[in-house]
Amino acid sequence: MTIPAIRPAQFPYFPYEGFTFCLGRHDGDHAWLSGHSGATWDDAAGKMTVGGSMTDQAATMYEKIGVILADVALNLPDFRSAERTFQLLTQVAGRAGRGERPGRVLIQTYAPEHYALQCAAAHDYGAFYAEEAACRQELGYPPFGFLVNLVLSSLDPARVEKAAAALADSLQAAAPEVEVLGPAPCPLSRLRGKSRFQILLHAPRRLPLPRLLCRLAARRRTIPAAV
Repeated sequence: MTIPAIRPAQFPYFPYEGFTFCLGRHDGDHAWLSGHSGATWDDAAGKMTVGGSMTDQAATMYEKIGVILADVALNLPDFRSAERTFQLLTQVAGRAGRGERPGRVLIQTYAPEHYALQCAAAHDYGAFYAEEAACRQELGYPPFGFLVNLVLSSLDPARVEKAAAALADSLQAAAPEVEVLGPAPCPLSRLRGKSRFQILLHAPRRLPLPRLLCRLAARRRTIPAAV
């Protein structure tokens, strides 16, 4: 069940407001918050992504902020997932307590021991950087290495998978100094009716990657027209 569905049933005597938007992306979002800054309801619940800016008047309405399933982003197949989780949680925490009374942030997670969550709870930017930098250096990820992500898509799943496999083999043969990972389905494997596969190129130095990419134009003619 969704949070807006559970909340009124569990706590029927508390004034409540539900909403769904990406805060800061649309012109009316700040006006909505500012218009409710003096409201009498206790909670606002729903699906919200905190944007980069918020009016001071709107920010003061939040004395308590809860983050549900804060570790979802950690499971995304992206080497930046810990950084993005830490960034979002510290940004959300900064929205609480901007008024006269102090704020409180509650984070619900299945991975409370993860350093991104521990450091976000402690507002410890230095400790997070040290941990994240060590992980990336060990794997050779940016800023200690270089990555290029190639995405192929097609309405025909079998065709795009075959084309991606052939392209990965040819790229590896052309540049042995570059690590070719994949192909594999994209995290968003289907978009607008098309199946998507990705090939990740990894190198400890920058120069081999642009050299390899310059050869892609010639290899493009070998890829089926529908891909």
